[in-house]
Amino acid sequence: MSGPNPARLTGRHNRVMVLAPINASYARGMFRGVSRFANGSGRWTLSLQNEFDPRSAHPGELFDSEPVDGLITLTLSPDWLKQVTERRIPVVGVSEKLEEHSIPCVLADNEAIAQIALEHFQERGYAHLGYSGGRHRDRDQRGVCFQRAAEAVGLSVHCYDRTIWESPGEDRTAVSRAGRARWLESLPHPIGILCWSDLAARTLAEACASSDLRMPEDVAILGVDNDVLICEMTRPSLSSIELSTERIGFESARLLDSLMGGEWSPHAAPDKPIPRILPAGVVARASTDHFAVSDPDIVRAVRYIREYSVDGIGVEAVAEHAGLSRRSLERHFKRHLGCTPLQVISRVRLERICRLLSDSDVPLARIAEAGGFQSVRHLHRFFRQQTGSTPTSYRRLHRFE
Repeated sequence: MSGPNPARLTGRHNRVMVLAPINASYARGMFRGVSRFANGSGRWTLSLQNEFDPRSAHPGELFDSEPVDGLITLTLSPDWLKQVTERRIPVVGVSEKLEEHSIPCVLADNEAIAQIALEHFQERGYAHLGYSGGRHRDRDQRGVCFQRAAEAVGLSVHCYDRTIWESPGEDRTAVSRAGRARWLESLPHPIGILCWSDLAARTLAEACASSDLRMPEDVAILGVDNDVLICEMTRPSLSSIELSTERIGFESARLLDSLMGGEWSPHAAPDKPIPRILPAGVVARASTDHFAVSDPDIVRAVRYIREYSVDGIGVEAVAEHAGLSRRSLERHFKRHLGCTPLQVISRVRLERICRLLSDSDVPLARIAEAGGFQSVRHLHRFFRQQTGSTPTSYRRLHRFE
């Protein structure tokens, strides 16, 4: 994959292909980021190859008719791997399954996804946690990270294992749904379950509907990707962790540009760290809109925090609203939620600040005001304490027009 790039030597544009299932929300977001880099570079010509196009089954013929200088892909079959290797085409992957081929990748940060999911369930009082992952458990780092995050706070995670719960059958969809329904019924309730993707979350929701379990009262489900079509069509609608797919696409294009320029060969630098892109946060919907605690004081306190945290409320105000002393409130939170009232207040404020930073051009002075801070300086201090970064750096990382 190393060596001079003919496009750089002749001055012509780099011909870059993106191989992806174009109907997938993740792929579309990633392609927007790639397009943004290409438009900014002024030296790329892009083509989008649908993974399910019949021509994709014959990469050799495809490359003969449409030569490329670089490839960004979600998948790589043995035929594709053979062709890009023989033709010495630089490749960047945007899927974990490509890591095993020693292909440089840009990926979502699974540790951050796991931590966000854990905090989302903790705030709602879920002491029982589960995970429903992809087809290959041995390659499912998202599930591994979720287990580690839970273990760090003294919790365990019930993981779905298809080899235990699914029986051989012709209709794989029906078998998968039935296996998940049996698994769900075997779990302690109420339970909060993180799923590998929104599609996996929808399958789990269908399994839940086929049993006598209620969602979210018995089973709260959290997906990943925030595929709006899937999330809104599922009943009840699915909460989901939104990935920074445009940033993943942009950074994968930046990495491919350096590969095509001969600046880095993965074979020459196998230990180069894989870029991990932070998720944007949780988009909460009905599937997790429940408090898994029987203590009405805690429910009242958390709802108050979520509604008024932007007003700069403190623990004393929350305790007064809940009708408890501060010490009693803190004991209740530790017992039921595993955290302090101040930690919940900080998480909610941070969540809203991050959303404003990543989704808008609102000036920091207005964000500070909206977040209940006396000044931008106070906002900076709070943000650095919570994230180790500054609001400006966070915005630069998540917005890249």
